[in-house]
Amino acid sequence: MAPTVADTSSNTVVDRRRAMRFALGAVAGAVALPALAACGTTKTAANSSAAGGSSSAAAPVKLLPATGTPSWPIDVARAQPTAPWSMYATSGSGDSMLLEMVSYGRDIWNKHDDFSLFAEQASGAGTWSVQVGYMSPTNAAAKAGIMIRQTLDPGSPNYAFVTTVSQGAKLQYRPVANNASSGHATADALASTPIFLKMVYQPGKQIVLSDSSDGKTWGNTQTIPLGAGSVDSAKNTWVMAKNAPKGAIPDMITGTYYVGLCACSHAATLQGYAGFTDFTGFHTTKLSYHAINQGSSAKANW
Repeated sequence: MAPTVADTSSNTVVDRRRAMRFALGAVAGAVALPALAACGTTKTAANSSAAGGSSSAAAPVKLLPATGTPSWPIDVARAQPTAPWSMYATSGSGDSMLLEMVSYGRDIWNKHDDFSLFAEQASGAGTWSVQVGYMSPTNAAAKAGIMIRQTLDPGSPNYAFVTTVSQGAKLQYRPVANNASSGHATADALASTPIFLKMVYQPGKQIVLSDSSDGKTWGNTQTIPLGAGSVDSAKNTWVMAKNAPKGAIPDMITGTYYVGLCACSHAATLQGYAGFTDFTGFHTTKLSYHAINQGSSAKANW
């Protein structure tokens, strides 16, 4: 049985709205405004596979604080976020904190990323899990989940274990900064929200992925070895070492990195929401919001 999250406003539960989210997706798309219209920035629409370019933008808008009570669970008909939750909102504290984050952006893929990130800095090995309670069905490939990211630059190397609206859960990664050759591995083709995701990161060894319907019994476990290598600076590509394990993906994260929750609407002109709770492994008081903008120098603003 899928997990449930109480809706304090109506005493219903997320599970009962699960079927409604997809039906309301059409409503959300019909009423949506341009993704950044409410935030003072105009972005040029582009195909998600295209390389990021520069975009003209108005003066950065100061991020809103995490105040108030988030609307949990989501009403996906509200496609355009409104104050005071234009960026994110939190309720509660510690592992049981509820986080509602705006999901926006063309994609987390290819040369540059365009998405929302709520993260802290970390180093070394780690184990993190979270429940992705819901996300707006802005696109079949809209995604939300756990991300490890070297920097806050749009083209940073990263690993992201995400669940999508209708394409299952997968690990995706960019081995080299600003390189269009992103890769992915499917972890659970049938995954959908609400779902718990767990990511175990062991630098120099492996990444272990698993998911769960209740946060207690974990399945669909996939172990992906990490292989040493180096960057070919002339081609800006990753060259795997000859002795790398079979099936290995690049072991490219070094030193201090960012780890947290990512959300992407996979739609240049449509914003949605993603809700997270049941945090383990994160220091929730250290998590902070970052708008990772394709072609933008304002790393923490729209």
